Amino acid sequence: MRKALRLAAIAACAGAAPWAMAVADELAVSGSATYIQNWGETVMLDDGSRLERSHLKTILHDDNPDSAINMNTQDCTGTAIYDAAGSFVMNSGHCQATDLDGDHWSMWYHHTPAGNTWGVIGGTGKFAGLAGGGTTVIETVHGDGRLFLTYEGTVTIP
Repeated sequence: MRKALRLAAIAACAGAAPWAMAVADELAVSGSATYIQNWGETVMLDDGSRLERSHLKTILHDDNPDSAINMNTQDCTGTAIYDAAGSFVMNSGHCQATDLDGDHWSMWYHHTPAGNTWGVIGGTGKFAGLAGGGTTVIETVHGDGRLFLTYEGTVTIP
């Protein structure tokens, strides 16, 4: 009887082990997005520099069609700063993404003439515990606020 109980306990622990030892998946992400500006406003500052606030929308197109972030919608709000001569200084903000199941994740971004970075803030549902980040390349910006960019990075999904 004791041997049977011991075997049952070992079997129960062995069955629980994969759950208890679950590891996060680290995934490389890369793709593109075409952003459409919903609204924007310009604020002129006393020193001649300006802030440009905007809200943009897109659908992410990941190079991997099976990626958890592929075809996620994204709403972004940010502010760009230009100096008095009109030169770009920086742009930063945040984005909220939603997948087809209604799960959400959010990220920050920071763009400067020296480079463009992004990072995950967190998420819900399948994105709970999401972490990671990467870089972007702004390929083109149009006068009406539309822009096309490519992204790459690594995310960890628990």
